[in-house]
Amino acid sequence: MLPGGLPAVAEVVLAGMGLYPEAGRTQMTSQEKKAWLGRYRQLDQRIGQLAEEISLWRSRAQKITPSYEGQPRGGGEDRLQSAVEMILQLEKEADREIDALVGLKGEIHRAIRTVEDPTLRLLLEYRYIHGLTWEQVAERMGYDLRWVHRLHGKALGQLHIN
Repeated sequence: MLPGGLPAVAEVVLAGMGLYPEAGRTQMTSQEKKAWLGRYRQLDQRIGQLAEEISLWRSRAQKITPSYEGQPRGGGEDRLQSAVEMILQLEKEADREIDALVGLKGEIHRAIRTVEDPTLRLLLEYRYIHGLTWEQVAERMGYDLRWVHRLHGKALGQLHIN
């Protein structure tokens, strides 16, 4: 199990994504925190990919017509039944992975909420949850770009990742 009670099936996926600091370390550097927070958008993209894959397989299954010839086919199973079984298996695997990824997104939200200052919290949300550029963050917040970068450093210092 991973932090947050994530299922073991996701461990390989998450390890490959580098979502956690090196083993044995309790504190992340600012660079590691930025990388960890930056995974939010990647997680969103991966969830979208998995949902598209499920949709694609469902669409394919709807295009397969069952055979009513009455003669045995040389290969055994009906193509439609095989497609449905494949879809069910893929959906089960994708659902487990999506659950794990959604859990990680929740961890990122919880970490951002550990920042007490609402301005700093908003800055982190704009940048990492909404995916705004630094220029867009500065414009929305009404600050100079350099000041936003300074606030970002301060926000990272207050961020607690469990």
